[in-house]
Amino acid sequence: MSAEVAPAYWALWGVVRLPAVWGLAALLLTYRLGVLAAEGAFALKLIDKGVAKETLAFLFPVEIASAVIAGRWAAHYQPYGPFITGYFLRLGVVAACIALTAHFPPGAELLQWGMVGSGWFAALAACSLAGAFVSTLCFTALSSFFNTISDPAMGGAYLTLLNTIANMGVILPKAPAFYLMDVLTRTECTSPVGSDAGSTSFAGLQCPSKPKELLAPSACTAAGGRCVVAADGFYL
Repeated sequence: MSAEVAPAYWALWGVVRLPAVWGLAALLLTYRLGVLAAEGAFALKLIDKGVAKETLAFLFPVEIASAVIAGRWAAHYQPYGPFITGYFLRLGVVAACIALTAHFPPGAELLQWGMVGSGWFAALAACSLAGAFVSTLCFTALSSFFNTISDPAMGGAYLTLLNTIANMGVILPKAPAFYLMDVLTRTECTSPVGSDAGSTSFAGLQCPSKPKELLAPSACTAAGGRCVVAADGFYL
């Protein structure tokens, strides 16, 4: 058994040492940095604003249908075209989803058709549909490219290596991205709405560092102030 496994690992090591594979690995580990933070926290920010998890789950079938269409379309072309098209569209979709999150009305627990506003729900559905479409477009094109360059003599080992590197490009930056969101989020104490007291009288009073804990007891609220988010790390 070891006599069969050793040559396979040695051949795989030869693939890892190829300059072209190093270049591809650098791309796979970094190309998602422009979208990873927004895509990873988009649903969480909507939940913070009051959108029910059931509402987001309702969008899942829409995303599946969009992904199927994107996959079939990408399969009919050479990998490069759909990948580049999907990538730039993905950047645009992420920007649109960030804008939607910023303007989304808070306290939308009852966001359903005909209640808080079907327009907001339609915008949320469109954003999810477009996100699933462009994400699948890139994934399908990338998978097709992997199949094209993999050596059939090595079986699935070559494909597994490339897919592992691609998955690392998703997993490794996530923790630093979420950490930076927390670090860059800044809260401050200000005067209550409608109060004649100036904001300077509440300056320096401590507030919870996490936005979802703003209503929790703190030095600011004890003094009659109001904790607000001065800078949101998600948008930064």
